Amino acid sequence: MNQIWELIQNHPLFLPIAMFIVNMAVSNMPDPDQTSGKGYKWLYGTLHGIIGGLGNVIFAAKGGVPATPSPQAAPSKSTTYSELGR
Repeated sequence: MNQIWELIQNHPLFLPIAMFIVNMAVSNMPDPDQTSGKGYKWLYGTLHGIIGGLGNVIFAAKGGVPATPSPQAAPSKSTTYSELGR
């Protein structure tokens, strides 16, 4: 475990590049269909959940807003073009 941490500290671009490669691999998995087995459906859902969660955590750590904001963050009413002066 210490070797991995040292690798990340000595090569700061290693982690983002590795995350990018894993993200692309998971994103290119074909969607499960009726003929897909239970194991593939589980793997597909689990990997997409992990990658989505990590993306939200990293994005929020950089000061961004997660992809799924809480209901309290939603506006109370929709804005129309007339309200924007258009």
